[in-house]
Amino acid sequence: MGILIGHILKWEYQPEKLTRSWQVKIQLQRREVQDMLEENPSLTSYLDIALAKAFRLGLDLVLIETPIEKNALLSDCPYKLDQILNPNFPNDIDLEI
Repeated sequence: MGILIGHILKWEYQPEKLTRSWQVKIQLQRREVQDMLEENPSLTSYLDIALAKAFRLGLDLVLIETPIEKNALLSDCPYKLDQILNPNFPNDIDLEI
């Protein structure tokens, strides 16, 4: 989920760099998270904690892979799990792979 959030953050902060490859990566990561939750329903009780940890990992990914400064990023996750798992989020991604 951290990689997925990192990609979503990069998309939001650098929409001009969006490519089809990036869209596919977001969809693949989203599927992996959904599959993991379906295969392990007991994980749902840990989602709030997991989301906070994943957001921190996503921030690290953004800082490593972009020139975006840490102070330009939010310190708390602005997304809800249903947004992160929504195939049309962010910016109405319309991609079937």
